[in-house]
Amino acid sequence: MTDLRTPPTRSLPPGLEDEEEVDLGRYWRSIAARWWLLLGGVVAGLVLGYLVSLGSGSVWQATALVYMGTPLAAGGTNVVQGPQTSPQAVNQIVHSRAARTAAAARCGLRPGQVGGISTKAVTGAKAASRTGGQFFQVKVQGDGPRKAACPANVLAQRVVDDTAPFVTTKIATLENRLRTENIAIASLDDVIRTQSDALKNSSDLAEIEQLILSSQLNNLQLQRAQFVNEQGDTQQQLAQAKYIEKPQVFERAVAEKTTARSPRNSMLVGGILGLLIGTILALVWDRLPAGALRRNG
Repeated sequence: MTDLRTPPTRSLPPGLEDEEEVDLGRYWRSIAARWWLLLGGVVAGLVLGYLVSLGSGSVWQATALVYMGTPLAAGGTNVVQGPQTSPQAVNQIVHSRAARTAAAARCGLRPGQVGGISTKAVTGAKAASRTGGQFFQVKVQGDGPRKAACPANVLAQRVVDDTAPFVTTKIATLENRLRTENIAIASLDDVIRTQSDALKNSSDLAEIEQLILSSQLNNLQLQRAQFVNEQGDTQQQLAQAKYIEKPQVFERAVAEKTTARSPRNSMLVGGILGLLIGTILALVWDRLPAGALRRNG
């Protein structure tokens, strides 16, 4: 039988663990003793990052705000899932070649001049995928105010046009229904007016005939009240479809001049690089010629 034994645990040579702790402690003391190198590196990095951002040139930037709407099922409150509620729809539309080509043609530009396109959800993509009603920014950069603002507005309208067919059809249906209800109410008003005049001039009619006219008039008024209620419901649904459900360009883009590189991002990168360089200098300071001379002296 083979004797299976647990292999012996290998331990580090005596003093090696203490040596590692001593080395780490020495590194930390070197960094702490020369903290001014870290501070100087951070300050220099921030200054250089800011100067780089200023020297990177200026561009024009325009941002349009698009409201995607909340499409609801006909006669209900359930959200209809589709392009309007997809968090990827806006980004896919504005970056499509067809959209960029159309924007360039509309603004009198070459397709290559429509660049720096980006989109951003204002309140988070998860909310858009569940309930709609999301706001998106459509941003375009260009070397002139019109070359930035015009494509941004055209692309924003393209998003609305491509995602609105469902609600647009719903609005057309509601408008047709409202016209029918308005015609019905106007027709009933004419009949009620005629019936009221007939009832007023019914003194020479028999009592039973007067009761019939009165009953007919009452039925007409009830029908009119029912149509008025339906008219009010249709008007409310139509307003909801136009202003809540339908996507729209909420704010048109206006160009503003900005630096090609963000000063904040450039300073952040510069500060981090300066901190790393300062840390390295603090660790190797004693090995530098000037540091060695001071240490020996």
